[in-house]
Amino acid sequence: LGYNENKIKIVLPGAKLGQYQENIFNKLALLNQASFHRKYFTVGAIAALNQKQKIETVFQAIKICWPVIPNLQLIVIGQGQERKNLSWLAKKMEIENLVWLVGEQKQLKKWLASFDIFLTASDPLKLDDYGNVLEAMAAGLPVLAPRNIGLEDLVVENKTGFLIESENSEMLARQIIKLHQDKKLRARLGKNGRERVNQFFTLEKMAVKLEQIFRIN
Repeated sequence: LGYNENKIKIVLPGAKLGQYQENIFNKLALLNQASFHRKYFTVGAIAALNQKQKIETVFQAIKICWPVIPNLQLIVIGQGQERKNLSWLAKKMEIENLVWLVGEQKQLKKWLASFDIFLTASDPLKLDDYGNVLEAMAAGLPVLAPRNIGLEDLVVENKTGFLIESENSEMLARQIIKLHQDKKLRARLGKNGRERVNQFFTLEKMAVKLEQIFRIN
């Protein structure tokens, strides 16, 4: 567009974890954290349920994983016009007992604490999606996300998670199984993710960077 590249500054998203209120689904999250969580291997996702095809890929991966991970469950946080259709799809695929569509949840901290893996199912990404990934990383969760949608600065391959070709349910399933079978790998990726957020992506750091840009200009 003819702009001087020296005048263009990139400001990355920042995460801030705050206080959380209780609701009926938060109680489910608390159960996950306690004895319920020890019984299940939980894949968590936050997505607007307006993209049936994207969620369907996740459902397919879950079905592939089920024989290998019999205690598997998928919790999807989000609302949208496809919610009823996705509930029907889970039943059609015979995985309705593995899938929880818990609706919109403003308070995410306890949910993230109940997950073993965080899965990004949104494509294209919205600003909230970046924030959700950062909060998941700050909670010490390995992240599985589509490749080439703009998350490469956040999710570092084989360091904080894995990037997967979009709509490739078999590859997604393989990575879920890999993380289930290797607890040390999950812990390492989660630790690296938390450190990466603290080093580069806190809201305070982004605010300081913005202030510096405004002062310069």
